[in-house]
Amino acid sequence: MRLAGKLPGIEAAYGKRTAARMFDLPIDREGDVVVISDAETCIGTTPCAHDLSALGGHALRTHGGIAESRVPFILNYPLNEAYAQRAARGDLRNFHIFDFAINGVQS
Repeated sequence: MRLAGKLPGIEAAYGKRTAARMFDLPIDREGDVVVISDAETCIGTTPCAHDLSALGGHALRTHGGIAESRVPFILNYPLNEAYAQRAARGDLRNFHIFDFAINGVQS
């Protein structure tokens, strides 16, 4: 993790327990090491571009970095007071859209 965290384009590298806690992830679905790229870097896998033989046939997962974690969502009705306060905190995640669309709008 220390080596990966020092590579160009890498924002952070965490052990699975730390990453699961920090990003509210299911620990049983995380690898031993979670590596996160910076906003200018994409960590990807293609057999022609990378030697994946060290994975021993295991898949390598890749997702967006922390810079991509804020995704705006738009509703066609104003939020009620309680949900407007939650939105103002700025800690919304993409899966919150369902709760906001069903319970958070003024009718």
